[in-house]
Amino acid sequence: MRPYLAIIKDSFRSALASRVLYVLLGLIILVLLVLAPAHIRESMDTRIRGNDVRDPILLLNRVNEDRKSEDNPGVQRIWELLSDDLKAEIAKLDEEETQKAKEREKNNADGDADKDSAAVTVKIGGGGNRRNRRRRPNSSSDLEKIGISNRLIDELNELIKDDAFFRAEDWENRSYGTEASELLELERGQLTEQQAQRLNRILISESFGSAVRSGSPTSLSGWYGIYNADWLPLGGTQQQFASNVTNWLPFFLDKIVLSLGLLVAILVTANIMPQTFEPGTLNLLLSKPVSRTGLYLAKFFGGCIFIAICATLLFVGLWLWMGLGLRIWERSVLISIPLYVIVFAIYYSVASFVGLTTRSTILAIIVTGVFWALCFAVGTTYSFFNSRMENLEIKGIAATSDSIMQINPGSRLSIWDVNSNTWQEPDMPGVDEEEKVARGIIEAFGGAEGMPPALGPITDTRNGDTIVGRILVTDQDTFNRQQLLISNDGQKFELNGNFPRETIRLFSTNEGVLAATRRGKFYRYQPQTNESNVDVNDDSAEEAQVETADQEPENAADQKTEAQPSELFVGIGPQTANEIRNESLVAVNRSNSEIAIYNRKILRIYKLVGEGDSEKYAFDRSIEIETGTRPNMSCHIAYQGDHILLVLGNGQVILIDGETLKEKKGYLPNSRFAADSVTASADGRWFAVCYRNETVWLLDTQDDSRMYLSNVRGQGSISAVAFNDNKMLVADRTDRVTAYDLDSFSSTDVYSPAGSALDNAWRYGIKPLYFAFPKPGEFYKVVSYLSSSSDTSTNLDVDLAFQEPTPNPWSPLTSGLVFMGVMLFISCIVFMRTDY
Repeated sequence: MRPYLAIIKDSFRSALASRVLYVLLGLIILVLLVLAPAHIRESMDTRIRGNDVRDPILLLNRVNEDRKSEDNPGVQRIWELLSDDLKAEIAKLDEEETQKAKEREKNNADGDADKDSAAVTVKIGGGGNRRNRRRRPNSSSDLEKIGISNRLIDELNELIKDDAFFRAEDWENRSYGTEASELLELERGQLTEQQAQRLNRILISESFGSAVRSGSPTSLSGWYGIYNADWLPLGGTQQQFASNVTNWLPFFLDKIVLSLGLLVAILVTANIMPQTFEPGTLNLLLSKPVSRTGLYLAKFFGGCIFIAICATLLFVGLWLWMGLGLRIWERSVLISIPLYVIVFAIYYSVASFVGLTTRSTILAIIVTGVFWALCFAVGTTYSFFNSRMENLEIKGIAATSDSIMQINPGSRLSIWDVNSNTWQEPDMPGVDEEEKVARGIIEAFGGAEGMPPALGPITDTRNGDTIVGRILVTDQDTFNRQQLLISNDGQKFELNGNFPRETIRLFSTNEGVLAATRRGKFYRYQPQTNESNVDVNDDSAEEAQVETADQEPENAADQKTEAQPSELFVGIGPQTANEIRNESLVAVNRSNSEIAIYNRKILRIYKLVGEGDSEKYAFDRSIEIETGTRPNMSCHIAYQGDHILLVLGNGQVILIDGETLKEKKGYLPNSRFAADSVTASADGRWFAVCYRNETVWLLDTQDDSRMYLSNVRGQGSISAVAFNDNKMLVADRTDRVTAYDLDSFSSTDVYSPAGSALDNAWRYGIKPLYFAFPKPGEFYKVVSYLSSSSDTSTNLDVDLAFQEPTPNPWSPLTSGLVFMGVMLFISCIVFMRTDY
């Protein structure tokens, strides 16, 4: 061992003699010395920032309205102290708006109202409900107003610093929050300078109401030594700042620090191998009692140790600076040390091999650069195709009378065609061109993000009809309206009306199809022979209200006949409803039609009471679930047979008796990934949980001692699970569905299209190449995984639903180590067989 250590020492002596080690260590120390004076301080929030203003145009409107009103002396005081130039520009805007309002009134009188009114509020719901929304500038006039608003914010910040701004009589007879009230109780002379400015900040915000946020009591500011970096307003609290830094730090370390460090490291170590194989040097080394393989590996690891020393100094220095200066002791910085050395070793194995075979330092650097470009190209190609394939994944499965249907994230519906063995889009009723464009944009960007989920597909057990919902993207009145499309053969759909407003979930029961709305109301679908294309309004607890014909028709179908009250959906309560925050928090038991709703640790069961037309849902029983975590934790719920299954966002799985609501068992099968969906067989025996790492876990309630990883193919690529009769349908590998018998769990049917040339290139070319290829540019995923506090086995308060999933966090490390091992093996073989 001693001869090999001597070779490693020789590498360091060479580096010291060439001053390379001194230069590199000196640069690292210089960087750390430059960073050392930078730090943050937490103090009272005394500034109004751009993001504190909800809407710049709303702020100007508020100034113009309240400066003339005696009811708001605070705004009058602000107006009094503003500069004359700014007051003139704001007043001019007021005159222009007044003139526009007069013109609009005149046009309305002539029956030609201007539909492009510059109103700040937009109607987003029925019943006259209006909300203030932040607008995007859509004209040069709006951009001018935003510029004036920014000048107003600057002058307001100057007023905050002005001690003469505060006059007690301007703020009398008004109610304020706790913080402002406590400051107002003190004499003005008792306030520190920061307290006085904080009070001015709060009073200005209160004067403008909802237009300006009052902000947090404290905020952060950046400092460099004794100088306050006002140009870098951080805002927020220390906790918020630490959270933001922690989220971005692994990516920053990988893409900035590691990238620059690797470039320097390769440049300063690329000559080690070429110099080793110079005639004089090599003969001297081979004269020692060492093998050629040992000599090569000693030189290789000598270069790695050389870089490890520099990396340790850099990252330990950064860790101390972040802890002392930013008050963030982040372990991901220290974890980066060994990972940085491994990434360097991957590139260095290429540089060493080229140096061995060509004995050229320049070629070693060039080929290593080409290798980096190749890694980048493979990763970029994979990311591009992966995004495309994710948009085509099966996210929902439903069985029809003689086939199966699936829906992808873009809400595109397909049915399995037994003749061609492919997924075929069914015949859908047409929409106008504007709607087609809108739907195309949504599908291109991966689904209707931020909009209600597409409903269905679902099968009506009474007649076998297939029902789906189509979102009306271009509906200006509300984004929550969905058309009801129905098919009796699964091939051709017809427009049959609209779902109740804000419908978020459909359920198939033995008594028909139920629709659940966000407001916690339920409706039963009643097929009609006559087409009705009007909306059910969810404003009444007892019965469905409808829109009448005096409203503007939405499309040509609305103009067929005068709209009559819809009989498609019948309201069935409950009279006292609880809002359903999202579709994953409600479940219906198919066998007894009971409804289970989970909200903030409370599980409520609603039961049908009455008979015939008077049958309604009414509250039956409830229980508070002791989860040991915060109340607003996300959750998925399934209810079938005699059991209810709750899957919380922290990974906890709770099995509950459906009758007594008592907890039977608790599980934690996955503490790193949130659940994507939960479903159950009709008899309530089997529950399947599909996780974001694309695996499926099963629970057999007849043997509830444990949950286990399902023995189905495609684990790691499963996107959806459903139950049908005595079968479990599993979607994997983008567009393949496999049916398993629930008794033996053997495969009974496979629905797998041949795939296009592009799909085959992805499946059999790009994906395997990416899997086997080294991924040095993705080591930040390993850093993030190791440093994350997202393991809920130790921290139950983490909601994994809001964490970015990393299905294969160890893949960059394993593929990189395998590649490095292969390169070292090849290099040793070449060295042993070369005659020097």
